[in-house]
Amino acid sequence: CEQFRDVRFGALPGAAQEVEDVARLWRAGGGEFRVLSGSAARKRDFENLASKARTLHLATHGFFLGSGCVAGRTGSRGVGGLAPSGSRITRPSDRNAETPLRLAGLAFAGANHRDQAKPGGDDGILTGEEIASLDLTAVQDVVLSACDSGVGDVATGEGVLGLQRAFRIAGAQSLVMSLWPVEDRATRLWMSSWYRARLDRGASAAAATRDASRACLAALRSAGRPTPPSSWAGFVASGPGR
Repeated sequence: CEQFRDVRFGALPGAAQEVEDVARLWRAGGGEFRVLSGSAARKRDFENLASKARTLHLATHGFFLGSGCVAGRTGSRGVGGLAPSGSRITRPSDRNAETPLRLAGLAFAGANHRDQAKPGGDDGILTGEEIASLDLTAVQDVVLSACDSGVGDVATGEGVLGLQRAFRIAGAQSLVMSLWPVEDRATRLWMSSWYRARLDRGASAAAATRDASRACLAALRSAGRPTPPSSWAGFVASGPGR
């Protein structure tokens, strides 16, 4: 999208707190971890470290442009709602349509200053095309704590083309991803439940996803709050996930 260069990604305070929660759970289990957050969450550093990890947890803004970008909810982790007022972003070019993995990606440090990046430099945007070029065959779980990370264009004979396809091509075994824009604070609670099930109880990625959704649903009911699926069922798992 030509107007994508005007999009600016807002702060996600819940994401920073979520990373602290996840790190605490890893530490309690005696596992090794490396945190890249704030200005240190550089795209190049992630690319260099990703192949050595067993689990990749990405809590950031995700985007899927597809045939156009529609404004989304404020406070969610997607590109929607971050574009300048003027509603819809123009249709992608034919060049991008030929490489659909270029239309999905994740925001890293410096994404809001990508127009100042030198050619070939770190622009803070990790596209699906770049993800697919990584070697992630040693990665067991990829947790995409971002909006619309499980969606993409459907191509005949190819399936869904988006972030999940990119990580699959790279060799990752299991993915946890969202099907719609997810609210920042609710995502933090869901992710803590997921890691407790995965690390403490040894549940598979799919079972941990089911348990996390049930835990969030139970918490909403206990608090007497509404329980629309959008508030607790946005994440799904894909892959064997031992």
